[in-house]
Amino acid sequence: MKNTKRIALSGILAAMSVALIYVAAISELFSFSGCLLSAYIILFLKIEFGMASAATVYGVVSVLLWILLPDKSVAAIYTFVAGLYPLVKSYFDLIRNSVLRWGCKLAAYNIVVAALYFLALAIFSPEADAPWMLAVVLLLANAVFVLADIVADRLTLIYNIKYRPMLHRRGIL
Repeated sequence: MKNTKRIALSGILAAMSVALIYVAAISELFSFSGCLLSAYIILFLKIEFGMASAATVYGVVSVLLWILLPDKSVAAIYTFVAGLYPLVKSYFDLIRNSVLRWGCKLAAYNIVVAALYFLALAIFSPEADAPWMLAVVLLLANAVFVLADIVADRLTLIYNIKYRPMLHRRGIL
């Protein structure tokens, strides 16, 4: 019975992630926040059901976004940044030294964001030459990333202390 609940909840949360990102992408103003909220869904699945379920839902959502979304940049952000980060976050969190941990997190994040920036620049405007724009993008993206990581840690703590015992006690999970 537990396997059935895991599969059903994973499917429902995958559909919810796709719908959330699709609605956010249509509004264009909230496209990145939709990806971030869906990343927290992946984080929940990883906590509750493990890496395999979370990775499966991440893969399914990524494929569906590439197929369904008219704006492929949102699909790229989810696939390469927001959806992938909850899966690798726990490996970064194993680093004991906080300065080294944040350095590794930010280095990996900046490499991915810079690669996406240059890819988008090459595809959409190859004649544009604004090196200062990458610095602005990285500065803003790093601020969002640090805040999102802190929120993920706090949500994980709140879920593990308050909601997870309640959901298990009531037999929901």
